[in-house]
Amino acid sequence: MRLFRQTLWMLLLLCSLCRTEASVFRVTGEAWNNWVAVDGLQWEKAYDTEMIVNGRRQVLHLYCARYTEPVFDQLASRLQYLGAAFSFSDTDDGFSGIAKKGDFEVRILVSSPKSEPRHYIFLTYPEPGAKKNVKVPVKQYPKSTVQSTVDNLRTRTAYATLKTSDQPIVVYQYYDQWLTSQGWNRMLPDSDLPEKGGALKIYKRKDKVCYIQVRQGTGISSIITLLVKNGTI
Repeated sequence: MRLFRQTLWMLLLLCSLCRTEASVFRVTGEAWNNWVAVDGLQWEKAYDTEMIVNGRRQVLHLYCARYTEPVFDQLASRLQYLGAAFSFSDTDDGFSGIAKKGDFEVRILVSSPKSEPRHYIFLTYPEPGAKKNVKVPVKQYPKSTVQSTVDNLRTRTAYATLKTSDQPIVVYQYYDQWLTSQGWNRMLPDSDLPEKGGALKIYKRKDKVCYIQVRQGTGISSIITLLVKNGTI
């Protein structure tokens, strides 16, 4: 389970063993962050967290179910019972989907790896309403545009991807100068950076660690990945 907790970002990406009778489908109050109300299903809740994704608050619930459980049918039956509009599509090891009911929404990802005797069910609930201001973990690179951001409120981990027309080497140099001027210390010996980027640079200040990676995108663009978290490397 530790692996799944560590991979909730890239991602990123966000119930109990079930009876299929409609009589167990209880609607226990439609809170935006749990409106599917899967408490009648026999899945085991494994993890909860709260994030700000691209400026919008989201709550992620992760459940586990035995591999013999018909998770697809269980979710479809529950959503039909609630009167939600939904669609599912196959993935390499399961399925994903989205469901909406009025202003409420849930994003669904079910992973059923053949190496595991269980399903992993990620239900991510975005908060209805307008987005908040998007925040970047450290200073935003000049002449860049924000592609995505994730701020995990529970683990105090922040992630962002940016896009710029500058070459990776120029971006690395900018962040190295700016971070060291702000009291961040390099955690790995400096090395020659390949022209197309891809190197992972790590900095630390007090109890925070910052990871930076820049890679060549399509055409003349570069993609900047920033990750700041508490704790050790």
